[in-house]
Amino acid sequence: MAQASDLVVLAVLCAGLGTAAVIDIRHRRIPNVVCVATAVTGLTLSTVGISSITVGSAMAGLAFGFLMMLPGHVFGATGADDVGHVRLHDD
Repeated sequence: MAQASDLVVLAVLCAGLGTAAVIDIRHRRIPNVVCVATAVTGLTLSTVGISSITVGSAMAGLAFGFLMMLPGHVFGATGADDVGHVRLHDD
């Protein structure tokens, strides 16, 4: 059974990704503020201890997602928003 803290994390993740999806569908662009706000919220949940993920793991996930998408952006296969969007999934 899921703990209450897991449901909070899931709700925050769904809100961030849902917001990004709606904006992307309407404008074909995800503003940096959406990516940064979701990432900061995820890191805050880790720092406060609401998430079972440690701060180090959250930072490693952000870095890993960024590094995995960066080559595609450099070579023109993905946009910068795609790189930011992947960071959202790692929190």
